[in-house]
Amino acid sequence: MSEGILYFDLDKYEQALASMSKALELSPQRERVHMFRGMVFMLMGKPGQAIEEMRLEPGPQWRCFGLALAYSTARRDKEADAALAELIDKHRSYSQFQIAEVYAWRGQADQAFAWLDEAVRAYDPGITGLYMSRWFGPLKSDPRYVSYLKKLNQDF
Repeated sequence: MSEGILYFDLDKYEQALASMSKALELSPQRERVHMFRGMVFMLMGKPGQAIEEMRLEPGPQWRCFGLALAYSTARRDKEADAALAELIDKHRSYSQFQIAEVYAWRGQADQAFAWLDEAVRAYDPGITGLYMSRWFGPLKSDPRYVSYLKKLNQDF
C-alpha cells in the first residue's frame, strides 16, 4: 500500500493502481486501499470509476470521505452533500481534517477553515499533511491557507 501511495503522490497513476491492486490481492479488506484507488481515478478524470471504487471501501469513515470527494468531482451535489453529512454526523470526532478537505475541494473556504480550526483543536494527525493535500488546491490562493502553513510550520 505504501508503494501505491508513493506513486499516487508522484502522479504515476497506472503504477499506483497496479500497486494498490496487489495490496488488495494480499489483503482484500484492508482499509483505505479502495479509497486511494478512487482518488487516483478522480485525478485521472474518471469520476464514475472513482465513485464505484469508493463504494467498495470497507472502512466507513474512509468510504464517506471518499464518496464526498468523488461525488463532488462528478458534480453530483445531492449525493456529495449526503456523503459529507454522514461523514460529519458519524465520524466528526476523528475526521476533522478530512471534513476540511472535502469543503476545500468543494471550494467552500469558510467551512474548510472552520474545520481546520477543529482539526487543530482536536490534534487531528491529518493536519500534518495540509501542504501535501491535493484537496486544498482550490483554496491555495486564499491568504488563510498560507497562514495555516506558517502556523503549523509547514513549508510552502
